[in-house]
Amino acid sequence: MSEYDGRTAWTRTYRQQALQLGTLMLAIEWHQLSHTLAGQGITLTVEQAAAWASRGYYPTEAEPLIRSGITPELDAELERHTEDQAGGPEAHLRRRLTEMGENGTLTFGED
Repeated sequence: MSEYDGRTAWTRTYRQQALQLGTLMLAIEWHQLSHTLAGQGITLTVEQAAAWASRGYYPTEAEPLIRSGITPELDAELERHTEDQAGGPEAHLRRRLTEMGENGTLTFGED
């Protein structure tokens, strides 16, 4: 199989499995990240890339987590734990939005 055929198959599989962030450009970015990581001895399968994208992560956001050994499944578990500690998903979201508003990360249309 040529490199082109391999990339095409990888991209097709990614786009079939990613529940969100499944654009062609993102598929290509995930594929490039998989090659970068492979050169450093880290495996990122197309299924893992699609799982990260399905959780709402862009390649650049997921890369440090992947390098740290965190999987999409572990990330989901950590998120559930954090939400439970906060009193549920809505309470966690309220707390995060409040924090972001207080530290200037999120603005509320102020001029």
